[in-house]
Amino acid sequence: MPSTAHPDRTLPRTYGLLGGRVRLRDWPDRDRPAIDAPLLAAAAPAAGTVLDAGCGGGAVGLCLAARLPQARITALDISTAAVAETAGNVEENGWNGRFEVVQRSLAAFRADGFELVLSNPPYHDPASSRAGTPDRDQARFGEIELGDWLGHCLRLCRPRGHLVVVLRADRIAAAITAIDPAAGDLRILPLYGRAGQPASRVLIRARKAVRSPSRILPGLVLHEADGGWTAAAHRILADAAAIDWESGSIA
Repeated sequence: MPSTAHPDRTLPRTYGLLGGRVRLRDWPDRDRPAIDAPLLAAAAPAAGTVLDAGCGGGAVGLCLAARLPQARITALDISTAAVAETAGNVEENGWNGRFEVVQRSLAAFRADGFELVLSNPPYHDPASSRAGTPDRDQARFGEIELGDWLGHCLRLCRPRGHLVVVLRADRIAAAITAIDPAAGDLRILPLYGRAGQPASRVLIRARKAVRSPSRILPGLVLHEADGGWTAAAHRILADAAAIDWESGSIA
């Protein structure tokens, strides 16, 4: 007689990103990644060795892996829960051979220089309100200041390699102060919730040990007036399209 036992309800469900190219486990006590993760992956130049600094649940690295099959990704986080979640999501996608998942603080991590360092850093101002749980506070505020965080990202980037980060718009000044001494060819891409509104977030790209002029690009509008995604946002979120850092448009 077939078993009538119910499936294990403690196992997480899964959901998709990038039109189903990436599968993530949906744990009930963990937040789903925001749009920042696919946007950051879309902003990544082609690279063979990649560090995802402060990987959280691994969404950034996984979205990048879907875009760049040649990339080998090191996912780094200080949080035990985040590292376990990332490892589970890597396994869910069958990409264990392409990822190294490391539990360590960014300040203590040592490695040969990466061609690309990506980070969705803990970019909230330390003076703002706390989230109420240790894991969420860690994700929001981190173990070090934003300037130090970006400095360590650049330390781990090889000369002429790329650093790409996504930040709240009110953290631009702190980011530029940290990046400028060690990197150039700085490009800032504003992200607008809707046309006519101030940018809520920015993508920043810089190249280590390169002294080229800085540029502010036209920016991307994410939502139509009715709340739906714009065509550009849809191409990133559904089609895994890339951002062109020359024009600020979708490649």
